[in-house]
Amino acid sequence: MPQTRNLIHPQALPPERSDRTAFRLVLLTGLLAAGCAILFLSSSWPFLLVTAVSLTCLLILYAAYSVVPALQSPHSFALLLWTLLVAHRAFIPRVESLQGENLEWGPIVLAEVSLTISIFISCLVLFLLRFRRNRSGGAPITVKLIFLYAIMAGFSLTYTPAPLYAGFYFLRLLSAVFLLAVYFDSVNDSQVARFAGCTCLAVTPYMLFPWIELITRKAVNDHRLSGFYLHPITASTIGYTVAILCFFSWLENRRSIAPLGLGLLGLSSAYLGGGKAPAAAMATVLLLVFTANWRKIFSARAVAAILLACVMLALLAVSGDVGLLAHWEEYSGQDFGSLTSRVELWRVAIPIWSKAPILGYGFSSIPITKISVPNAEWTAGHAHNSYLEALLEVGLLGSLPLFSAIGIVLLRTLRLGFRAFRLKPIAPIVAALYFLLLCSVTDVVFGCPFLPPVYLFFGFLVCADVLTQRGHP
Repeated sequence: MPQTRNLIHPQALPPERSDRTAFRLVLLTGLLAAGCAILFLSSSWPFLLVTAVSLTCLLILYAAYSVVPALQSPHSFALLLWTLLVAHRAFIPRVESLQGENLEWGPIVLAEVSLTISIFISCLVLFLLRFRRNRSGGAPITVKLIFLYAIMAGFSLTYTPAPLYAGFYFLRLLSAVFLLAVYFDSVNDSQVARFAGCTCLAVTPYMLFPWIELITRKAVNDHRLSGFYLHPITASTIGYTVAILCFFSWLENRRSIAPLGLGLLGLSSAYLGGGKAPAAAMATVLLLVFTANWRKIFSARAVAAILLACVMLALLAVSGDVGLLAHWEEYSGQDFGSLTSRVELWRVAIPIWSKAPILGYGFSSIPITKISVPNAEWTAGHAHNSYLEALLEVGLLGSLPLFSAIGIVLLRTLRLGFRAFRLKPIAPIVAALYFLLLCSVTDVVFGCPFLPPVYLFFGFLVCADVLTQRGHP
């Protein structure tokens, strides 16, 4: 197998003076643009505070980039920014953030906007400086297709019903695309594994929220956590994704206990979230993994890990009235209303999309306009289907690149067959990606509202693209 060149130089040189000048120019331009956007609001104090907080965050990042030699390589600094991008929403309660379609300038929203702006500007600077030096265009095909999707999402801001609200989600999307383009511009297998591991670590704060809500009883409804910090479905999706990746990684390298512990945390967090569709997707992926690796699984350590996970879930099931089993008992007595309501929602959403099939209604438009279901007492802020959500937001023209990226990676993994769940560098990432693809049928994994699973999905999609493109034996 041909070795790809490693862009991480063991002794990275300090940034050139021209790079520092370009950094300052772009920094000031970004702050000016952000300030002008916020200046359109009714009051002036958010403009001053957001500018001050954003400038402070940018100066801290610039100081770290200039002083710490390990961060002066494009891959290392991109990985730092990716970790911040994925994890920063963990410190903002869901009910008080922009996710609640609320632009009232409280401290929480102010912090969220400031961090989003500062991270975006840092990602933009890194992207410009990286490709000013290297114009080889070595980014994977999936990154290029996601970039086309982002361009159409940006164009849709001209007709979306709430461009300022959608703009913050768009900044996160662009930040993710910039970082993926920089990091995956020629990488080796160990760098891909490092990226996947750092992504799992970055979502660790989200996996702690169900335990915090369980201990404090802050938000418990219908025998599951109703999500003061994080929606239960989102918590289950994140937890099961990390559990799949970590357990699989532990089976390959059983000397390390850290993946096993992180996997148990993800599994317990997902159970407390009580997500039914993610649990079904998890069972499906585990069946595929078991079929492909049954000889490897039946070993002393693997059986011990499985028993440990079962004991933990059993203790959670019998020790309280919160979790998947308790929620399922109540749900099964309601004639499976959640599933039937989703079907009714899709029946309403498809004719809505058919009225604007090419361009859609604008990026992040559905959380604002809502979808009303006849003979129901609720309105949906998203389509509960990632593919339909993308079509509603950016239409066929914007969704085609994203669907093409998914199709390319899916076709490559299908060609590998069960080997995709046995090959060492590929198997954990493909298993996690398959789980996210299954979850995207009944919930929003990619698209708006821009939730943490989006980063998991885009990151693992590009990782799978890079690894399957090399044709591992």
